[in-house]
Amino acid sequence: MSQQRVVRVTGVAVAVAAWIVAPALVASSFRPVFAVLLALLTLCLLATRQSPASALRGPIDFLTGCLIGLAGLSLCLNTAVIAVQCWDFVVFRLGDKVIDGRELAKMAAIVRGETMYPAMTDYPYFITLYTPLYHYLGALVSLVVPDVVVAAHGLVYAAHLGLIGLLTVWMRAESGRLWPSLVLALTLVLGPYYGAYVLKTRPDLLAWLLAFSGAFLFSRHLGPGRRFSGIAWAALLLSLALLTKQQTLPILLALASAFIVRRGAFLPCLVFALLSLACTAAMYGVFFLYTDGNIVLHTVIYPWRIAADPGITNFANAVPRLADLWRAYWGLFLLFGLALAADLRHRRLHLLDWVVVVQLPFLVTLLSTWGADGNYLIGFLLTLGIRAGIFLAGAGTGRFGGPVFLAGLLLLLPGLPGDRDLLANRPKPVVLDEMAQLREIAAAGETLVNSEGSTPFVAGEQPIPVQYFDVADMAFFEEVKLFDFHASRLGHDIAEKRFDHIILSNTFVVPRYLRHIRSSYVPARTLGEYTLYQPRPGRRITIPDLGQASAGGDVRLAVEAMDNMEFGEGFGARHAGSLSKAAAGRITLRLASAQPMDTVALDYYPKVHPVAEGNAVVIEWSPDGVAFAPLARYAGMGNDTATDLFSPALTATFSPGTTTAYIRLTLQGTASVWSSTTTPMTITIKSPGTQ
Repeated sequence: MSQQRVVRVTGVAVAVAAWIVAPALVASSFRPVFAVLLALLTLCLLATRQSPASALRGPIDFLTGCLIGLAGLSLCLNTAVIAVQCWDFVVFRLGDKVIDGRELAKMAAIVRGETMYPAMTDYPYFITLYTPLYHYLGALVSLVVPDVVVAAHGLVYAAHLGLIGLLTVWMRAESGRLWPSLVLALTLVLGPYYGAYVLKTRPDLLAWLLAFSGAFLFSRHLGPGRRFSGIAWAALLLSLALLTKQQTLPILLALASAFIVRRGAFLPCLVFALLSLACTAAMYGVFFLYTDGNIVLHTVIYPWRIAADPGITNFANAVPRLADLWRAYWGLFLLFGLALAADLRHRRLHLLDWVVVVQLPFLVTLLSTWGADGNYLIGFLLTLGIRAGIFLAGAGTGRFGGPVFLAGLLLLLPGLPGDRDLLANRPKPVVLDEMAQLREIAAAGETLVNSEGSTPFVAGEQPIPVQYFDVADMAFFEEVKLFDFHASRLGHDIAEKRFDHIILSNTFVVPRYLRHIRSSYVPARTLGEYTLYQPRPGRRITIPDLGQASAGGDVRLAVEAMDNMEFGEGFGARHAGSLSKAAAGRITLRLASAQPMDTVALDYYPKVHPVAEGNAVVIEWSPDGVAFAPLARYAGMGNDTATDLFSPALTATFSPGTTTAYIRLTLQGTASVWSSTTTPMTITIKSPGTQ
């Protein structure tokens, strides 16, 4: 082994030893240490101009070895963290706890011969913003595996590896350097936004693999010696990408309009555009017929209305996300800026420069939506990364090539994980036990599950048959007037307590839907990230308008008396308060039951503003309507006008033991109570024998 190699290996060993001895310290100071070593290396190289090169050869080689060691640690350790998590997700049949279960539930539905684009008139209540290729491929793979969770993760992992290979091939094809291209490809997929989505069962990575594969083919056949067969394959790949996720559309549009920045490229661009249009129309048409046209409702009309609704999509949502993007990827932006400056200096824009330009307005629109997440940025970041990687791989040559390349890595590499991070977030035995319990409970009766938490129920060779509904997207679907939850069969079945169990994962549960569920169901237990609800025992009476409260049947409700009351409407709801603020308003409700009432529970939604002496909602009850006993008093929280209209949600419970009971609400000062048809005040009466 040469002396130079020995010195460099020593530098690598020192960097690795530092991480082993003080992992937390090295992990937290990764960038400062890397920057200091890089600065010293640069100074040594510059000093060789003024002194014999041999005098500084040793320090240069040692510093280079240290930098290579730190860069290698970052690449290897961060890759190891993702690899361990990927292994765990497959072996233990896990899904991302936030929202990814909805894609798994739709794959499982396809396996059963159901549609992922329902008409929203019956179960399952899926809202599918994505185009369907990923889901159908996952369902197809699950017929071989056979496990939907493994199939979904397997597709993502395969796409991830495919993207690493594609990035390497593309950068090597343009820079002529293999190993720097591979290192850069591995670095780019460790970024905070991309890296998180390797573990998620989403179509993003597959979509971008197809899109960038098409873009690479297109770029190779755009210049002299072009072959239109390559253009045709590129068109097919972009059509498949669009059928996997609509967010790949800017890539297709950029390639179709590349003649703007490439002289003589009009004909291949035209051929590409026509073939892409034909392929996309043909494939989309097949799914249009197969889904009775419902794919248009979900993948075209729904996203169009979201984009057009200023309450959901506005630039104020994009500002903090763009700031977060800059903080996380300022190094990548800097490298791309240098590459763009070099292109402008040579008066020839790279194809990827044009792709970035076309992507920008789409990116801002996407980030302006309320529910935008890191996956919206993956395609844009990969475009920047490929262009910056081509530039950096090409620049890392010559006398100062090593420091230049290492400086670029410093801008792109994530920090070092500590030793504890390598084993953090691994599934514990209790998690697996909880999943088994959830499956057992769901199999014991008719069960409703929000699809975001479907993973335990679709995992394995024998999925548990349950009914699904999308919570998060359903709220937006309703917001843009494409659905009415309370008028739907789903809302009716919940109100009528059709299900033996309702199981909700504790993420993205919309408050108004949760209120509707809790009016008929009560939380029974919590298992990890899930809450189990059982039917609320007793007769439930809804009061959408307090002034018109009434009910018949075995339990009758009527307004017995009212004094100084005022009723009004606002924000799609009704409110009740005192007519004259100088005196309290009172309304008395009379309950009459055929059997003695064991318990009576009043669910109500008060507002008190401002918090001051004499402003309060007082609840009392009486067995005879004469002598009232205090039950509850609410005097406000100080922020009642800044919270949800139906927050706080309070319950007052008493045990009359009689066939008649009276409830009196006293509204003092500015206090009020609110109710609506979708979120009514309710009275639940439990008598002997009631269910």
